[in-house]
Amino acid sequence: MLRYLPSLLLTCLPSQAKGQAENETPPVARSDWGLAESTRQMLVQRCGDCHNPDSDNRKARRSLPDIADMATLREDYLVPGTPIDSELYFCIVDGDMPPARSDVAPPSKQEMALLHAWIAGGAESPSNTPEASRTRLDGPRASPALLLARSHPIWVHFPLALIPAAFLAAALARLLRKPELDLAAAFCAALALPAAIFAVASGWLHAGESVGQDGVEFHRWLGVATLVTCGAAVFLRRRKWLFLMLMGLSGAIVAASGHVGGRLTYGSDFFPW
Repeated sequence: MLRYLPSLLLTCLPSQAKGQAENETPPVARSDWGLAESTRQMLVQRCGDCHNPDSDNRKARRSLPDIADMATLREDYLVPGTPIDSELYFCIVDGDMPPARSDVAPPSKQEMALLHAWIAGGAESPSNTPEASRTRLDGPRASPALLLARSHPIWVHFPLALIPAAFLAAALARLLRKPELDLAAAFCAALALPAAIFAVASGWLHAGESVGQDGVEFHRWLGVATLVTCGAAVFLRRRKWLFLMLMGLSGAIVAASGHVGGRLTYGSDFFPW
C-alpha cells in the first residue's frame, strides 16, 4: 500500500495546478547529471525565481533562502528516505507551493516523481556542484587552514569589544584625569591586538569560500585597517593623546567592519544601512 502513496498524493494536487503542470515540459535531464543534479535543476527552474539569495521576495528568502543549496535543503527541509514527512515535498503536494499567484506552474507529475525518488533515495547532494564538493570540518580532509577559516566568527568578537573598551578607558582617563584608566586602556588594546590578528587571518581565509559575494573584499580590507590602526596604537601607547586618537579610529573601523560582516552573514535587508 505504501508504495502507491506518492501517486495517490499527486492526484490530490489542485486541478488547476495539475492542468498547468501537465502542460509544462519538464527540464531536460542530461545523462551526466544523475538523480540529485536533475532534481536540483528542476527545483531551481520551478522555485528559483523567489527562493534565491538575490530575490526581491523577502518572505521567500526568509523561509527558504536558496533552493539550489541541496545540503541545506537536506538538513532543514527534508527527512531523507521519507518524502511524505519532508516539508519541501509536502508543501508542493498540498498545493501551497508555488503560491496561486505565482507565474510559475507547479511541478508536473513526472517532476514530483523525480523529487520523490531523490528524497526516498536519501536526498544526497549532487557530486558535481559546489556545495557537494565543499570540505566539511568533520571530514578526513579538514586542514588547519580550514579550521582557522571556520573559527572566524569566534575571533571577531574580541576586537569588536576590546577596541571600543580601550578607547573608552583612554578617553575617560583624559576626561577624568584618572591615570589608572590608562592601564586599563593599554590592557584592553594589548588583548585586542592578537585577537585582531587571528580575526583578520581567519577572515581572509574564510573569504576565499565566498568569492564573488558583494562586500567581501571591502570587509577584508576593513579588517586589515582595524589591525593596522590597533597595532599602531599599541606601539605608541605611551603617547597618550595619539593612542587615544588611534584607538578611536580603530574603533570606528572595526564597527564598520562588523556592520559589513553582519550584512554578509544575514543579508542586506537585515539591518538596511
